[in-house]
Amino acid sequence: MEEGPGSSQAQGAQVRGRRNLLRLQTRFGLWILLLFTILFCVAAFLIYQQGKRNAHDNAFRTLAQMLTSVDATQDYVRHVLRPKAIQRLGSEEFVPELMSTSFVARQFIDRFLAAYPGYYFKFATVGAHNPINTADDREKEIIEAFRHDPGVREWRGVIERNGVPYLSLAVPIEFTGDCIVCHGRLDQAPRGLVDKYPNSQGFGHQVGDVAIKSLGVPLEGTLASGVQEAALGLLPIFGVILASLGVVIYFFHRFVGMPIRAFEKGMERLGEGDRSATVLVDSGREFQDMAAVFNRMSRQIGDELARRRDNEQRIQRDFQGQQVVSRILEISLYDMSLEEQLQAVLVELTSLPWLGVRAQGCIFLADNDQRYLRQVAQVNLAEPLLELCAVVPFGTCLCGRAALSEGIYSACSVDHEHDITFEGMQPHGHVCLAVRSEEEVLGVVNLYTDEGVVIDAAGSAFLNNIARILAGIIQRRRALEMACTHRDRLDELVQARTGELEEAKEAAENAAYAKAEFLANMSHEIRTPMNGVLGMLQLLENTSLDTEQRDFIVTASESSEVLMHLIDDILDFSKMEAGKLSFETIDFDLFKVVDGCIELLAEKARSKGVDLVPVVRADVPRWCRGDPNRLRQVLNNLVGNALKFTEEGHVLVHVSVLALEDGGRRLKFEVEDTGIGIPQEALSTIFSAFSQADGSTTRRYGGTGLGLAISRDLVEAMGGRIGVSSRVGAGSTFRFEVPLQTARFDGGVDADAQLLAGRHALIVDPDPLRRESLEEMLACWGVEVSSCGAWEAALGTVDGARSSKRPFELIFLGGGMAENAAERIDELRTRSGQARLPVVRVVPLVSSGSEVDRPLPDGAADVTQPLRHQQVCERVANLLRDERGSQAETERPVMPVQRKGAKRGRVLVAEDNIVNQKVIVAMLGKLGYASDVAEDGAEALSMLHGEDGYDLVLMDCQMPTMDGLAATLEIRRDPRRAGLPVIALTAHALNQERERCLEAGMNDYLSKPVSLKVLEKTLNEWIG
Repeated sequence: MEEGPGSSQAQGAQVRGRRNLLRLQTRFGLWILLLFTILFCVAAFLIYQQGKRNAHDNAFRTLAQMLTSVDATQDYVRHVLRPKAIQRLGSEEFVPELMSTSFVARQFIDRFLAAYPGYYFKFATVGAHNPINTADDREKEIIEAFRHDPGVREWRGVIERNGVPYLSLAVPIEFTGDCIVCHGRLDQAPRGLVDKYPNSQGFGHQVGDVAIKSLGVPLEGTLASGVQEAALGLLPIFGVILASLGVVIYFFHRFVGMPIRAFEKGMERLGEGDRSATVLVDSGREFQDMAAVFNRMSRQIGDELARRRDNEQRIQRDFQGQQVVSRILEISLYDMSLEEQLQAVLVELTSLPWLGVRAQGCIFLADNDQRYLRQVAQVNLAEPLLELCAVVPFGTCLCGRAALSEGIYSACSVDHEHDITFEGMQPHGHVCLAVRSEEEVLGVVNLYTDEGVVIDAAGSAFLNNIARILAGIIQRRRALEMACTHRDRLDELVQARTGELEEAKEAAENAAYAKAEFLANMSHEIRTPMNGVLGMLQLLENTSLDTEQRDFIVTASESSEVLMHLIDDILDFSKMEAGKLSFETIDFDLFKVVDGCIELLAEKARSKGVDLVPVVRADVPRWCRGDPNRLRQVLNNLVGNALKFTEEGHVLVHVSVLALEDGGRRLKFEVEDTGIGIPQEALSTIFSAFSQADGSTTRRYGGTGLGLAISRDLVEAMGGRIGVSSRVGAGSTFRFEVPLQTARFDGGVDADAQLLAGRHALIVDPDPLRRESLEEMLACWGVEVSSCGAWEAALGTVDGARSSKRPFELIFLGGGMAENAAERIDELRTRSGQARLPVVRVVPLVSSGSEVDRPLPDGAADVTQPLRHQQVCERVANLLRDERGSQAETERPVMPVQRKGAKRGRVLVAEDNIVNQKVIVAMLGKLGYASDVAEDGAEALSMLHGEDGYDLVLMDCQMPTMDGLAATLEIRRDPRRAGLPVIALTAHALNQERERCLEAGMNDYLSKPVSLKVLEKTLNEWIG
């Protein structure tokens, strides 16, 4: 019969029943034994006590008899022997000791004690001269008791003598006259005896005094006799007790033990699974009733045990299965290879007792081609199979067929399905379990069983669950290994790339440092000659010039300024890389910024035959607040870049309002060209530093690649954004947005703009871009504009305006209309009915001295392309004032020359460059200051020591012999020059140069090239 939880409980109950019976019998026997032991002990104690009393009584009786013998002996001596001795010896020869009855009695006692060793005898008195008779403390107490109670004639008790207890009997002795005589009278005693006992009466005793005589036997001997007597008395009692105990045990076994044994056998049968186990007893009604109850209960327990056995077996199987599943899931979390995990899983499966498998098996993994199974784990596999089953093809043997089947593939014994066999193979069974994912076979689990064993439904369900778990483990592990492989590869690439980046970073930092040093030096070298160029142009501009000369001077000055801006761009890029770029916030004229960009690049556009067209919408505010120089930089870069890559067509600069913002507007700038365009692959890097769409050595267009990078950084620093769209062969459009605040003032009243407000104008130009540009310019000044692209349409428009009583007050002619302009102007004036109708001809910019082939009639003027707001406004305003166009141009005021001798102060200029010396001296002269020049710092110190009349020193920082910093330090050491203003004059434009100058003791800082206005402002600030 298969053992289970129920049978285990029955066996446990059987064992417990036997133990309970044994405990019951043992307990009963112990209680009976304890009872008889108590009875025996009580009897022994009573017999002992009685024997002890009898022994004491016998001992006292013997002692009394001995004392009686002593008294008799004393009487005999006193009344018989003593008188006879006196008669025979005579009184003179009488010996007192012989006369003493005590002496005779002691001799008797000595012989008695010799016959009975251990006894003692003593006469004890208080104050006796004989040490033998001296009473101890206990004897004194007894003597004192006899004195106080004369009726007591005997004392019995225990007295210790030399540490040994004695059972003693003591009687009193009273001294009488006879006792004194017995002991000898003084007048009858020899002289020597009197000397020995110097006492007048009885040698220390008087009549009526009390003494005792005591006789004792050792207490130990008395107790031994009592124990011996008790032992002799206990023998029959012990026999009676043994007989009674045997009778009790017999009746207990007959009437209690046998029924309990019957119950025990019934419980044993019940524990063995015998549901018909009953108990039959014939001793006592109570046990019979108990037997009936037991028989009924045994049947119920048998049924319950069978039911519980089945449940416990099922629960145990489920619990063990869950434990195996938990351990397998735990194994899947271990940091080990897939093969090691599968080996651990196989050990768990083969150790499950209820599954019916041996502790033997193996696990295969399928290859990627789904053709072979490779053995990766095994437990107790036969040696031949390790090699034969290392690789098993799909469809071969049980394992290979299991890979192609669904569910569990099993065999109960070695049969024809075993394609792989070896000599000595024993009969056995197999359970083969395919591990699958949704689309492929991952592996096979092969477990061995005994021959004939079939896996039941519960085992099959468990194995199918294990297959699903293994599929997840294998898939996750493979994914993890793949991820680890990619991670390791990525780590290697990251490390390699990190090393490269660190090297590149170090190289870039070195290059940036070298570049910064190079840019600083180049800035100084370029600014020094540029100071001379700009200074001379400013001085020349303030002389008497005609219109054409003034145009040339202005263009050269503005070009020089743009060149300086380009230099500033290079320095700004260096500052950007160092994170030290600064911005200013001032009120500025936006139209002037756009015009400056257009004017700067107009000649380049003309030389390439490209139309450069500005279109500023009428709603764009003219006065804004921000950084105009940074905005000009961005526009110059974008427009110059567009012109560089455009060979024909146009470059359009479009400005519009994108949105209103708190305190200002967000403006949108677009630069559109019809150039070569930008490939799509280059758009992502077009704003990177030193990056170009065509970076090959055979590229057609040059450049450093800094312009767009600087533009991006500047726009983003101003809070905007920049972008580009392009198509190869069709051109590009760069656009950026920046927020600009509203200006705090609008620049005051513009008289020219007021003349244009409310006028009615006609634009005749076949080019729609030029028409749009001019329309927006006029609209911003409040001009009502009409336009047309053909001459015939223009004539009809003029006729219509005249007939509507709203004639045109101003006409613009552009494009092909510039040819035969005089005839066309006459025709327009005739049609409009206005003899002096103002007409503006838009003509291309030319490099020669004449703009047209022949002079224009009165009331007409030319404006050059590309159009600029200021140019158009001034020319039109002059025409409206009825002035001749060629003479009506407003000339800039010439700064008056100071009269000779009207000096405002004296300045020492320390400058080594001759051109710069001339420029600074000339500027100072224009401003009314006298000046002297020193070529180095040492000469400046010498001139200061020899002359006390200098109000200020302009000190160049970089000079031979002694530079300006060292010279300033020497000046500050002289107490007399402590308050002398020293202004730095340097071509270095970096912030750290300014800091160096101030640390050396200079009062202010001027960067070359120095403008006349800035110089005047600085001088006014320091010397007024």
